[in-house]
This record gives sequence, C-alpha cells and structure tokens, in this order.
Amino acid sequence: MKKYIAIVGTIAAGKTTACKYFQQKGYIHYKLSQGIYDEADKRGLDRTDRVILQDLGDELRENHGVDVLAKIIIKKIKKDDDSKKYVFDSIRNHNEILTLQKAFGKDLVVIAIDAPIKLRYKRAVERKGQYKEQNLTFQEFKKNNDRDLGKGNAENEQNVIKCISLADYNVQNTGSLKQLKSKLDKISQKENE
Repeated sequence: MKKYIAIVGTIAAGKTTACKYFQQKGYIHYKLSQGIYDEADKRGLDRTDRVILQDLGDELRENHGVDVLAKIIIKKIKKDDDSKKYVFDSIRNHNEILTLQKAFGKDLVVIAIDAPIKLRYKRAVERKGQYKEQNLTFQEFKKNNDRDLGKGNAENEQNVIKCISLADYNVQNTGSLKQLKSKLDKISQKENE
C-alpha cells in the first residue's frame, strides 16, 4: 500500500472508521482539521459545533491560503521519521488534496467514501462523535451536508464534491463494518500489486 493515504467523503460516510482500519495496519492518523481545532481552542470557541468549525476553516483558508490545512500537516510530517506511513482525513477542500498530491506524488492514494444521505443521517444521530448531532433534524443534517459538499461555496470553503472527484478509488459504505474492511482490503491488495 502507498505510504500516504487521503480519505475523503461525505459526513458520516465512514471516513474515521476507514482511518482506524489503516491505523491497525501501521499508519499514523492525521486530521487536517486539527489546525481548525487548535485555532478554535485559542479563540475559546466550541469545537463540538460543526458550523463554527466550518466557518473557522473557511476563514483560515481565506486568510492563509486555500491549502493551509494541508501545509500544516506536511510540515509536521517532514519532522517525522521517513519510514512512517500516514493516513489523512478531515479533508474538505480540493486544494488540500492538490497540495498533498504535489507534496507526495505517486506515494499518495486518495480514497473517497460515501453512502446514501438517509443512512448517513442515521449514523450521525446514533454515533457518539465529537459533534452535537444526536438531536439534529434531517433538514439540519441536510443543510450541513450541502455546505460540506460545496453547494454554492467559494473557492476557500468546503467542497467535498470536488474532493471526491479527485479520488483514485470510490467506496460505497452501505453495509457492515466487515464489508467496509473487505473493500479497503481489496484496495490495499490492488495497491500492493
């Protein structure tokens, strides 16, 4: 498998689960959103509110460049031991992927994960994640989802649709955890050929 893996996809599609799978295979997990969390902490903002984090990410990209979050991670990795392998998620802007591709070239594989919106909504309200999603209505979830996808957004804002279009592999995560792992195993096997 490649040394660098970028996991992209829609809200509650299974990106974190995929990262955990690769962590079990020896990959170090980095969230591009860590730069947003750090900034939220500095400002005393609620880092469990998805809208606040979306706004802050847009602001950081507008003020420091559309690929600022990728550059922060690349800088951290360059300090690490060269023998390590990495998996990234929380990628919301296609410019972040383009910067990762430029930095890591053929050593990077991009995997997109998606599922139907009603299934993702069910997962979001049932999961015990960091975001306060347990009480979201379907319409609120859809509004967050549309923003995340990039509908009507500027260049510095979220655009998961463009991120997905840059993927080397697309995984539909509509089944069990075992089925998702099987799909990821097949990608790993293909990349090892």
